Order: sequence, then structure tokens, then C-alpha cells
Amino acid sequence: MVNQIKRANLVFDFTRMIPGGGNGGIKVHLFSFLEELIRFHQRYRISILCEESLISELGFLSSFHMDNQIHIIRPKGKVDIRSVADRLPIIKIWHDPPGNLLSQIGADLMYAGFGFSEFHDKTVPQIGLIPDCLHCDLPDHLPEGEVKARNFWFPVAIEQANLVQTNSDFCVSRLATCFSLPKEKALRMYLPLHERFAEINATKLPAFLDREPYFFYPANYWPHKNHELLLIAYQKYVHGTDDYPWKLVLSGDDSIENGPQSKELANALGISEHVHFLGHLPIEDLKQIWKYADAMVFPSLYEGFGLPTIEAMHFQTPMACSNVASLPEVAGDAAIYFDPRKPTEIADAFLKLSSDSDLRKSLQKACVARLPIFSLNREMDKVISAIDGLINAK
Repeated sequence: MVNQIKRANLVFDFTRMIPGGGNGGIKVHLFSFLEELIRFHQRYRISILCEESLISELGFLSSFHMDNQIHIIRPKGKVDIRSVADRLPIIKIWHDPPGNLLSQIGADLMYAGFGFSEFHDKTVPQIGLIPDCLHCDLPDHLPEGEVKARNFWFPVAIEQANLVQTNSDFCVSRLATCFSLPKEKALRMYLPLHERFAEINATKLPAFLDREPYFFYPANYWPHKNHELLLIAYQKYVHGTDDYPWKLVLSGDDSIENGPQSKELANALGISEHVHFLGHLPIEDLKQIWKYADAMVFPSLYEGFGLPTIEAMHFQTPMACSNVASLPEVAGDAAIYFDPRKPTEIADAFLKLSSDSDLRKSLQKACVARLPIFSLNREMDKVISAIDGLINAK
């Protein structure tokens, strides 16, 4: 009889994750990280803690091992779990989860996908993901209650965690300044998630973009994504260019925050015929939009990493970026920069990218040269080493 090697049980707390694109880049990060673990690091068993609304998106958990588990926390009966159970790994339901839940499910390590976990157990090592300090640096861009909640929970997350994972050296510095994150607790992991496009078949480009040059900006409509000043700057560009203006293509969940207002603003500015709001895109459609984008303009007021900058490098898309937060660290010399609070500077970036073919070629070469700095294998090795170190030290 062959002895079966016990796989370490990694528990991921996704109880704050919602279906669709409302969580933004953090969800792409967490799902890509999980898929990489499942495909190439099969010595781990994965257990997900989540709400019932998320289970339809977790089919990838059963790709290699059916003993991965989904633990539904406090179900509300809004999802017919039986209708999707045949496509998922083991499902367990906790109507009233106990305080020692991690011990009961045999956790070897807890990964708190949103920083802290109500199921923290001092006997189980924990890694907490904190992607940025937006509420410290731009508190007026979040509801007052959210700012208070983050100010309360961030110290809790840092106290709970053996390691705090974050997305850039900029974030490490801000967490140290704002919350006294000890250097030895910091685990910086870049997000080179562009490789996920390699195995995706792109769909057909929408007819209204066929053979039309366009700028692309992929972002949810949160205030710090700065859509208002982007549209004001784009109007300046449309009125200032001597050539036919390039289109502006926007993706992201436009039902939230400033989405409806952005559409109204485009109409009020008289540029709606040039601006296309595509909403949240499945990855197949996103790949196609990236593939044919002539340039990206990224006017965000704040980023902990800035995933679209890596995606632009992958597709060799010339880009202009804000000169704030993590963006210069990540984009380096593969972008031109502007002050995101000055519409005139953003408008100048639109004009430079659309009118200067030599600049575009130079930025494309810079994308090719810079992209190898960001390797998912290297970043995963760093995190896997941290996970193994914590488990072995128990």
C-alpha cells in the first residue's frame, strides 16, 4: 500500500469578495494567485471561506484536486447551491461558524485576502494582504465610514498577521509610515498577472472600434480613478487636435460609484460620440480591447500597484501615466508622465501619443525591455517560500 503524502491546507478568507468586477484588481490578484497555486503547487490543499454568492466563480478549484473545499459562511438562501455543486469541489456550510473554525477544518495557514479575518486563530500562521493605503493618503475619496473602518482594521490586520503582503515598495513605505508596519513583517509581491492572457482566446473586436484608433483606460469608476478630469482633458484634446481625434474606450463596472455620472459628463461635454463605455469585461473581451488599443492613458490619483501598466507592457501598448504613488515604480521608462490633477497635462499626453509615431515606437521598445522585470514565477517563489517557512515553523 502506497502512503499518501498529506497536503498542507491553505485557508483563504474571501468572505468580503463579491461576484463580478466590484472588487477591482484585488480580485484579479487573488484569483490568479490561487490558480497558480492549484496548477503548479499541488502539495497544497485549498479551502475557501466565502459567501454563497461567490461560488459560481470558483469552478477552477476542482481543476486538479477534488479535495479542495469551499466553506460557505452564513448562507442567506439566495443561491441554489445544488445547481452548481456538480461543478465544484467539496462544499461545506456554516450557518453559525465557531470561533475555532480554522482548527475544525484543519488549517495549516490562513491567507486573509482582505487584510484581516474574523476567523483569526493564534495557533495558525496568517498572511494578510493589504494592497494600498488609499484611505490614509486620499481620505476624501472614500466614504467617512470606510475610512474609519480601515483605520480600525489595518492595525488589527498587521497585529494578526505573521506577514503582511503588499504590492509595491511604495506600499511597504506607506504602511510603515501610517501603521508602523515592521520591516520584518513586510512581504512585497508585484502583480505580474499579464501572463493570464496567454491562454485566453480573444473575441472579435466590437464593430464600432474596427479600424478606429483609440485610447484605452481600464478602471472601475471609483473617485480616485479620476474619470472626471480624464473626460475634461479628453474634451480639450478633441477640440485641440488638428487631426480626427482618437476614440476613448473605458472599461470597468460603470454601475458603481461615478459610472453614471461619467456618462452624463461625457454628454454634457459634447464628446459622447467619441467615448465608449464598455462596462465590466470578461477576460476574452478585455484581451481583444488590449490587443488593438493604440495607447493607454492612466490618470489614476492613487495606485498600490497599477495592474494595467503591466498589461500595457505585455501588449506593447504605449502609455501615459500619472506621476503619483506606485506608478513610476512600476511603469518606469515605459511611460510618459503627467500630473493627474491638471487636465491640461493629461490633454497634452493624449496629443503626444496620438500625433507622435516615433514616441509610440520608443515606448513600445521600452515596454519590451521592461516587462521581464516582472515575473510571476519569481513572485510566486517568494510567496511560496514565505508560506512554507511559516508552516514549518509551527
